[in-house]
Amino acid sequence: MRTFLGIVLLIALPLAGLSYLRSKYLEAAIRRDVLLFGPRPSLPEPVLMAALADVDPTVRNAAVWILDSMGSTSEALVRALVERLESDDEMMRVRERWRARKVDPARSLNRIKPPASLIAPLLRNAMASPSPWVRLQAKDVLLDAAKRPGREDPTLEVMLLAALQDREPAIRMYVPDALAGLGADARGKAVATLLDQLRRPDRLEQLLASVGLSHFHAEASPAVTILSDRLREGDRPRRPATPPDEPMPSATPGPPEIDIRVLRPGEPGPEVDELSMRASSLYLLGQLGPIAMPAVPEIVRAMTASDSGENLWPFVDQFRMKPDSWHGYDVDLELERTVMAGDRSGPSPTLRTLGAAALGRIGPEAERQAVELLVATLRGGDESQLPAAAEAFVALGPKASAAFPALLEVAERERSGPPKDSDWGARFRLTSAMRAVCKDDDPRLVDALVRLLRSRDAIQRAGAAMNLDSLEPPPPSAIPALIEVLQDKTQSVRCSAALALGRYEGPEARTAVPALYDTLRDEDGEVRYNALKSLVHYHEDASRLIPTAIQLLRSGNPSLRIRAAQVLGAYGPAAKDAAPALMEIRNDDDSSVRTEVENALKAVRPTEAADSLQSESKRSQESKKSD
Repeated sequence: MRTFLGIVLLIALPLAGLSYLRSKYLEAAIRRDVLLFGPRPSLPEPVLMAALADVDPTVRNAAVWILDSMGSTSEALVRALVERLESDDEMMRVRERWRARKVDPARSLNRIKPPASLIAPLLRNAMASPSPWVRLQAKDVLLDAAKRPGREDPTLEVMLLAALQDREPAIRMYVPDALAGLGADARGKAVATLLDQLRRPDRLEQLLASVGLSHFHAEASPAVTILSDRLREGDRPRRPATPPDEPMPSATPGPPEIDIRVLRPGEPGPEVDELSMRASSLYLLGQLGPIAMPAVPEIVRAMTASDSGENLWPFVDQFRMKPDSWHGYDVDLELERTVMAGDRSGPSPTLRTLGAAALGRIGPEAERQAVELLVATLRGGDESQLPAAAEAFVALGPKASAAFPALLEVAERERSGPPKDSDWGARFRLTSAMRAVCKDDDPRLVDALVRLLRSRDAIQRAGAAMNLDSLEPPPPSAIPALIEVLQDKTQSVRCSAALALGRYEGPEARTAVPALYDTLRDEDGEVRYNALKSLVHYHEDASRLIPTAIQLLRSGNPSLRIRAAQVLGAYGPAAKDAAPALMEIRNDDDSSVRTEVENALKAVRPTEAADSLQSESKRSQESKKSD
């Protein structure tokens, strides 16, 4: 009997369990069908709220979607959405992006706008998640809560301060703005944390810290002292580079997704580290804005240093982040845009351009003070400082227009003794700076360049001629002076003047034609070519110009031979008399010359050129057969 009862129990109990499980499954399936396909108005909110606790995840998801679409703001829905956020990841987002009933938990929570006192504690797990995607989504919800009334919640403050040290740059980039809107105690803690990060050797840490400190205005003033000291330290004589076989330990190891050079505390690394130190300090001072006014003298000093014109693309590249997933690219691009003084198609960033950009971010008063300091440097009498100061004005551009009289004064200064090679570059930079701080059509600039063009100093005349050659539009008032210096004893002056005279239009420009014809007899080939080019601009008779072009074809300078062939090709059949001279250099050693000569022959004598090419091709084929 006992055996029989045991057998019955062994059979009945599993059957009862299976029946119970089947009934629950059917119940869940029915509720799921109602929730998924039934009319929403027929489902009261209490029913949907109960469905949020259902064991079937499909039912829970459907309830979340319907409550979210109904606009419910219940605490149960908030908790359900936070749970969804914690389990969300990038792959789930990619797989379900086209599902009509997909719920974006972060966007839904921001639309519902739960109070900070409710949402902040619920986001603890999400902000501590190992998944960067989850933390990024939770960050968006947390920042949105910090903008609403009741943001003085202590839990919100603690979580934002913790997020300020998150290993994900895309999180740390945006948290300081929210902290700056909290109370004085939270702001003080945030500033202390950011200042600590600014003192670290990792340049990415420094960058993110300065971007963050820029939100706190006067409270972040200690950062100015830190960065000014770093500028002064970086300007000291360079120490020997660290030997290649000696590893450089990182004081604060970063996450694997960030590839950033880390310096040893208190000691610069190899190659351009000291230069990079000053470059980063200049950029970061600009990020701080008006509170960085006390650092203006140090910024000017960095802009006029002997190495202030060196290429800083290596410095820029150190700020490039390499995240392990696509979510970091937006912040990566933003940092790259703000760090660079220009894109890679433009001029290289230098200490000067970074310094000028920093002054612009600090404000007009900083730019005015910088101009005064640079003018004092110009007038100081130290000739070695002139090139760097002039280039600093070029970097500042029209914002330094008040410096024009001082630049002209120094440019016209009499020099003692014979000119040195270094004088040419320094004086030319001064005239270039005069142009940079003015608009091209500024009467002050044109009058000053014409005055310099008639100077007794050859360097001043050369600088003026080169700048007049590039003004847009070319100033008609300079034509008489340019004609005069076509006979100058300095080759660079004659060369620039001959080229500048070919940029004018209208009857007043025709007055230069006789002088340009005289210049065709100049002893220098470059001067003769520039005069020839200007006469071609005025559509002068080919018969009078072709002899000069033929002379240039026989020049020892390949560049002149190329340009002469181009001029003859532009005249076409009118330059047929130059065909023999072109044939002479058809086999020139320079491939570029040969190419331009062939093009010119096709234009000058198209039929003969084609026949010649055909016969040459036949000879080549016969030669191959005989071989």
